[in-house]
Amino acid sequence: MINKSNRWDIKSKPDDVDIKRLVKAFEISEITAGLLCNRNLTEISEAESFLNPSWERLRDPFLLKDMKKAVDRINKAVEKNETICIYGDYDVDGVTSTAILLTYFRNIGYDNIMHHIPERKTEGYGLNIDAVRMICEKGCNLLVTVDCGIASSEEINYGNSMGMDVIVTDHHKTPLNLPDAYAIVNPKRNDCEFGFKELAGAGIAFKLVQALSNENDDLNSYIELSALGTVADVVPLLDENRIIVKKGLEVISSSENLGLIALKAVSGLNEKPVNAGNIAFMLAPRINAAGRMGSADKALELLMSRDSVQAEHLAFSLNEMNTERKEIEEKIYSEAEALIKEKNLNEQNIMVIGKVDWDSGIIGIVASKLSEKYCRPIIMIAIDESVGKASCRSYGSINLYDLLDVCRPYFIKFGGHKQAAGFSITSMDIDAFAKDLETLAMEKIAEAELAPRLGIDCVIDTRKIDFKLIEDIDRLAPFGCGNARPKFLLRNLKLNNFRYVGKNQKHLKAAFSESNRMFDAIGFNMDMYASFLKRKQSMDVVFNLEKNVFRNVESIQLNLKDIRINEIAYYAEGDLGRRYLKAFLPFFEKIKTKDSLSEGRCKVSGKEFVPAMLLEEGTLVAVYTLEGLHKLIGQMEEHLPRDFYSVEAVFFGDEEPLNGVSHIAVFPNLHSAAKRGYKKIVNYDGYGMMGAMDCLDVSEPGDKNAFDKMVCEMIPDRSHLVDIYRVLMKNGPVSQYDLEKSLGLPFLKLNASLWILEDCELIDFKEGMYAVLEAPGEKIDIFENGLLKNMNEYL
Repeated sequence: MINKSNRWDIKSKPDDVDIKRLVKAFEISEITAGLLCNRNLTEISEAESFLNPSWERLRDPFLLKDMKKAVDRINKAVEKNETICIYGDYDVDGVTSTAILLTYFRNIGYDNIMHHIPERKTEGYGLNIDAVRMICEKGCNLLVTVDCGIASSEEINYGNSMGMDVIVTDHHKTPLNLPDAYAIVNPKRNDCEFGFKELAGAGIAFKLVQALSNENDDLNSYIELSALGTVADVVPLLDENRIIVKKGLEVISSSENLGLIALKAVSGLNEKPVNAGNIAFMLAPRINAAGRMGSADKALELLMSRDSVQAEHLAFSLNEMNTERKEIEEKIYSEAEALIKEKNLNEQNIMVIGKVDWDSGIIGIVASKLSEKYCRPIIMIAIDESVGKASCRSYGSINLYDLLDVCRPYFIKFGGHKQAAGFSITSMDIDAFAKDLETLAMEKIAEAELAPRLGIDCVIDTRKIDFKLIEDIDRLAPFGCGNARPKFLLRNLKLNNFRYVGKNQKHLKAAFSESNRMFDAIGFNMDMYASFLKRKQSMDVVFNLEKNVFRNVESIQLNLKDIRINEIAYYAEGDLGRRYLKAFLPFFEKIKTKDSLSEGRCKVSGKEFVPAMLLEEGTLVAVYTLEGLHKLIGQMEEHLPRDFYSVEAVFFGDEEPLNGVSHIAVFPNLHSAAKRGYKKIVNYDGYGMMGAMDCLDVSEPGDKNAFDKMVCEMIPDRSHLVDIYRVLMKNGPVSQYDLEKSLGLPFLKLNASLWILEDCELIDFKEGMYAVLEAPGEKIDIFENGLLKNMNEYL
């Protein structure tokens, strides 16, 4: 059952002056200019750098602290033919970082080189003593880490004691005391003046190669690998990262790397242009599968392959591993969901879920999906014998690393950053750790941080949607972390038809219309709406705008991210329909005679001013229709600050307001409201319904017609009531949504019918289900029911 949708955070409309300046400078649409402003790119120079990332805009790699020391030491090792080892990591960032440096040494003809990528399940992340010992015993003189090493002081000290120099290149958070390495290249160092701290490990490896290379050297073979690792590691695609990914994607799309060519083929991309989404959802998972299911060396071997047959074989093998990984992931996901339900973990601010025999290489993916679903940080622990290995994922802006850092005494090993982390822990400590972490989370995580949110760039007019706009928006690519693909909102679209497609019928395929415009739409994993959708419903939709090509025919498609069915209005807390009808009955008792209606005393023009009035302390806005409530909250979302909680400001009839100093009252008891000391009462859509109260009246004659139409559409006849009762007699208990689906009644008519039957004590509502009650001893005249009688009398 869906109680409410995400909270929609609609960005404020940018300044018209800024928009016009950008439109003129870049010949883009006003919408695209607004998107630039939403990204704080209001100045021409800033927007120019963003829209046109180029090689020339790359920063000097020697601005990175210790870069010169690292370059000099590597060059010295090459001159003296010393053995160099590249020490990487088993994820995409670590594998591509390793491949970048190995490719460099291959390109310069230096073959006294070795590498080591630790096994995820037996060695874990980062340097370990056994691996360092083995590398030293093989005669290594210089160890260069990529995407790891910043937290490996003990291992680096051991390497030093064995006569080996260590260069650390890493991008993870630096500890209070840096390791005693020969050089440490990490933009997160406090003393680093590079000017951008969010490089991925593959970005730093690229900068190292850039520093090692001559000015005119071709860097294409490195930047495509760096783009792959940068997107996969989910770092912000801004500044230096944006240039790396933008240029890297251009190279990948026509790559000469045999491994990437084969990987694109098994992923279904072939000769198609590659975007950041293709990396994130098609290429990266297959590379990651090697490290998750076995050894990451197979992925590295693919990226380094110089034989097309071998590359095809390796790509096929990775594809098979990825398929196996998905099957294991689905099993772990189901088991985790069962544990969450069994222990009511979704009621906590942070979830700790552990199980014996979970695959430690897969749980991170599941943790990401669960954190997104439950809107809170997730700690998943794979327990093997006496030790548990954890993968942790945060939610929203919550700093997961800082929370876990407080619990460091529990951990055998720990590392990570704000959004993701990992640790190992003895199994006997898991319960105590989970309890202490939840206590800390209750203290540190505010309820608002756990609210489901969806950022929206702007409300758009259907008349402005065309192929030119899509082309304009594409200039803002590559999209990803820090530069999300723009999300738009269309209000009051009509659902013409829909069906569910794909494996297990999980994806919504729909067609919408507005005036004379028709739009096709796809909503991935939107099967949760299956019970609620009906043709001709009015709804608001949030979407990405994209071009769809089918059989060489191009069309505009809405890629749905969220929907709100207007008549049900999921945005409100609880069951809005029942609350609405509960307030509806006493309201009708007051207005059943026309004498009780009179004109409001004070007229003002324009509903558009009402949201601003709600910002003024002591304002009450009176609303009388679901349509009016939906419209008002939509206005508030578009025009009020994002910290204004509209849902909490709504109350019905004689309910007590929850909090705040200004409120929206649906069917208000104005005499009670007057006693609360409101400074201003606004009649939003109750034409002629405010009685003798002094108010600001923004209602219009059309509001009265809309109200009367709503009442007319609500009134059931005898056949409706009989049909509902028979279904409940035969199939009860039944949920309201199953009733709506089987009977096909409009939402308000069904709600009114259920209320009438319940008020007549013919049915009962408990725990979200309706069921018939024992037959009454006396015959009941349903048409004498108060709600039904008053509605008929009113009309």
